[in-house]
Amino acid sequence: MTPLIQLTTSVHVATERIGHGLTVILLVTILLCLQGCGRPKPMDAIWSTQPVVDHNGLARNPVWAWQKQTGQAPDPCSFCPCDKEDGQSWNSAANCTDALPEVSSSTLCFGHWNWYPVEYEGIVTWDGHSNSVYDDDDYELYIKRDDQALETAGSRKGVELEFDSDETVDYWDDTNTWWDDFHHNYVDNSDEAAHGRIDGKFAIIVGLLGLDSQHGVHSELHPVYAMFVHVQDDPTQDKWAFFVRNWGDEGFCGNDDEFAYFPGTRLRVLIPHSGPPRSVGQNVWVYGDNEDEFNQQTWTFQNTNEGLLLNFNLQDPSKKDGFVGDLTISWGGTILAASPRPAPAATALGKSFRSVTKQEDEDVVLKEKFDKLDPATQKLLVKQLKSLTHHPAAKPKPGTLSTEPLSERPQPTGKSPAYAIVKSVPDKASEARKAQRREAALAFFKAHGVD
Repeated sequence: MTPLIQLTTSVHVATERIGHGLTVILLVTILLCLQGCGRPKPMDAIWSTQPVVDHNGLARNPVWAWQKQTGQAPDPCSFCPCDKEDGQSWNSAANCTDALPEVSSSTLCFGHWNWYPVEYEGIVTWDGHSNSVYDDDDYELYIKRDDQALETAGSRKGVELEFDSDETVDYWDDTNTWWDDFHHNYVDNSDEAAHGRIDGKFAIIVGLLGLDSQHGVHSELHPVYAMFVHVQDDPTQDKWAFFVRNWGDEGFCGNDDEFAYFPGTRLRVLIPHSGPPRSVGQNVWVYGDNEDEFNQQTWTFQNTNEGLLLNFNLQDPSKKDGFVGDLTISWGGTILAASPRPAPAATALGKSFRSVTKQEDEDVVLKEKFDKLDPATQKLLVKQLKSLTHHPAAKPKPGTLSTEPLSERPQPTGKSPAYAIVKSVPDKASEARKAQRREAALAFFKAHGVD
């Protein structure tokens, strides 16, 4: 007798005295549950590539369940109530997600449904730097995988990556890092230059997985908490440029900070290789708004049979500190990380900010006035507004070889990841800075005859 027949018989015997109607209801419920209970819903992010977790226990390259089940990128609004801005509505929908998405918005627009931090690997492409006067000042890129993991029907060039330059690159002046160079000599030059510098490179990302409500309900890793870019692929001079933090906002339509509480306030990233390195060259810095606080951060590295395991000991996310740096690794062997692909042909935009305007993500009053200025005066305004915020100088922070026993990679549990380690926190200080900049911009426009 099969288990299903046994179960059906048992339920029938147990309920025959209660009545035939109840028996039928119970049998139907059990049959339906056996067919579908526990089956991931379309917008559940589920385990994917092996190993399915990284060294933090975060899902590694997860996929939407709909893609796993059908091979197609999902249209979230076909399953979920995209007209509802609360995560509970998504969770309670019959065929949307078993997750409880956290929502992030601003006073002007609703922005995001967020799941949890994930680790994601792929090939990156520059998209642009949004305007710092009337938009959110974000660096925007795409990351693409051949398996299209986490993409939705609304995704354009992969999964979007975003991080606020006012929280990241503006702190890294005079560090002589790859990111410092990328900021001033490429991004600030033109989109064409930025494309040529980063397109086609392999990257490892840790970021908050979410859906952007404003632009086709596409997938994002926003904010990016950690980004490691394979800037030079050479066994004896292998170079990686990176930054690491555990906080960040979500742009114009997501003012709150998304604090990530990684286990032990530590973030681990594996630089993959067939064995341990021969040597590690470092140019690593710590940064933040309080030198005494950010200088308490430390980092170590461990040689493993999988490559080089980096351990970043972060402050509490409320301190808003981080790391930036370069690593030059001598392996003496073949690198296992995906080799950079040829960069796609760049479009000659010749602008400091991306040309694609998101109409929903901007202060329309400031944009109208900004567009009336000539390019030289626009640059002057940007420079003056940036000068209103002072960041303490970053400090060098050499890493040390860890003597701790190498811990095992965490084991996944459950049908899909479920981490309650992100907390959305209002950032009143940031809001005050934005208000100050807006008033300063309006005064600048008036002084230059722009009403």
